[in-house]
Amino acid sequence: MQKLKDLQARQAAVDARQKAILAEATTANAGELSEGQRAEFDSLESEYASNELAISKCQKDAADAARIASRQPTRVTLPTQTARTEGGTAVINGDGSGTVVAKVPEKFKTLGDQLQAIAMVELNGREDNRLKWQDSVPYAAISGAGSSVPSDGGYLIEKDLMTDLNNKVFSGGELLSRCDVIEIGPNSDGLKINTINETSRATGSRWGGVQVYWGAEADSATAKKPTFKQVSMELKDLIGLAYVTERLLADATALGMVYSKAFTEEFTFMMEDGIVNGTGAGQILGYMNSGSKVAVTRNTASRVKYADIVGIWSRMWARSRANSVWLINQDVEPDLFQMAFVVQNVAGTENVGGAPAYMPANGLSGSPFGTLMGRPVIPVEYCATLGTTNDIALVDLQEMAVIRKGGLAADSSIHVRFLNNERTFRWVARVDGMPKWTSAVTPFKGSATKSPFVVLT
Repeated sequence: MQKLKDLQARQAAVDARQKAILAEATTANAGELSEGQRAEFDSLESEYASNELAISKCQKDAADAARIASRQPTRVTLPTQTARTEGGTAVINGDGSGTVVAKVPEKFKTLGDQLQAIAMVELNGREDNRLKWQDSVPYAAISGAGSSVPSDGGYLIEKDLMTDLNNKVFSGGELLSRCDVIEIGPNSDGLKINTINETSRATGSRWGGVQVYWGAEADSATAKKPTFKQVSMELKDLIGLAYVTERLLADATALGMVYSKAFTEEFTFMMEDGIVNGTGAGQILGYMNSGSKVAVTRNTASRVKYADIVGIWSRMWARSRANSVWLINQDVEPDLFQMAFVVQNVAGTENVGGAPAYMPANGLSGSPFGTLMGRPVIPVEYCATLGTTNDIALVDLQEMAVIRKGGLAADSSIHVRFLNNERTFRWVARVDGMPKWTSAVTPFKGSATKSPFVVLT
């Protein structure tokens, strides 16, 4: 509004000059204007009239601007509308607050359906909307966070399909289903477990140093407290590879069946083998390489005898017996079928011929598994062949901790097996595991150590 201020200032100056001219004429010529005064007065009068019009226009412009600035818009409320769109439902709110579109794409119907979509991205560059990584929209195909993202060529397996595969891996295995499986949260990359540092059950060593006294001993009592140790696990990558022909890729049903079975069995096998034989170096630490393992020396070379079973059973931590299972290599079964309780005759010499020690499955035991000492006997591929260390073991797998995090990330490549007209899929699972015990325990009475993991050597 600087122009308005300038016009008003000039108008005041014009008015003042006209009044001055009239005052001069009154003093000099009794109020009569000279020819020069008349010309100047008329010119100023014309300018005054022009300024009045300009000032009026500026004031109107200012009033219009203020009125428009303070104007409240008229709201028109429209009914809410819904419409079907590809992959979801669009909802339009017409209450004046804006437009909101919520799009929830359809889920993949099968694992094969999703694997086809992943492969097509690399084949022709067309990305299925159901594979999109977008945190701001609740896409059903993506669940949780992971280190594999679309910009790196990776896609998480759709949540329902991922859950189904994970459940099959962890519930289908004879070993994994018996372990203490722990799901790691989104902000963690591992797990630390604080345990009692107990290596002996001798008085003063139980619970890592707790001791209580009878009243008569109280005068010489020494204060005791438990000690602890920390067991740490960090997630490891378990990587699975599989090749699929372009012909199989075209059949989503067959692709889903093959991959579901193949990856379920392979991930299960590798994790369960790790539970038994894992080195702990970039993989699960198995009980065979743990300080908690107890090894019992066999009585007869290259055989498994009843005396060996008794020796193993006697070294199993008593509290773990109720949860324990026997793991065997199938090569051991002939020895078990011929095994019987050892009895002694009147002369004190041993005779074999008592009741069978091993109860076959669905036979005398009446259970899905054969039994020894009333505990299931499970043949597994992870145990060594007959006559070598760990051909038979008695273990409490509840004392084996296994951690896992998130889903299975999948990547594909057409280059690895290009000449074979095959596509390569790679899946990655993040897991780790180790025994909760770091050492065997010396009992209160006796010197033979006890453990939840006992093997024959």
